[in-house]
Amino acid sequence: MESKLRNQERQRRAGNLNNALSVSSKSQMLLRGATEEEVEITVRTGTREPAKLGRFKSRHSFVFNSFSPVNQKFYKYKTVESIFADEPEKITIVTVKVYFTNSEVTQ
Repeated sequence: MESKLRNQERQRRAGNLNNALSVSSKSQMLLRGATEEEVEITVRTGTREPAKLGRFKSRHSFVFNSFSPVNQKFYKYKTVESIFADEPEKITIVTVKVYFTNSEVTQ
């Protein structure tokens, strides 16, 4: 029950990430091929793990079936990883990483 409440609280704070994306994370997101919607899904539903400097990371895999903006190769799947600070009033996205693969990724 307690973890369900923590999840609901995290989803409430992650509700609108427009103001939570740092300038750096917005540019990383675009250059690496992620969308704001994918980052939001990753933070809301991904499994939370500890990261450096007291931050957290969360990953989520998506069906991609397109060409990577990084190397212009075709990939079936992509995994978006968000590094974020979980602050009392909001979640701040610090870094967005994107991994492309043709092998199915399990969550």
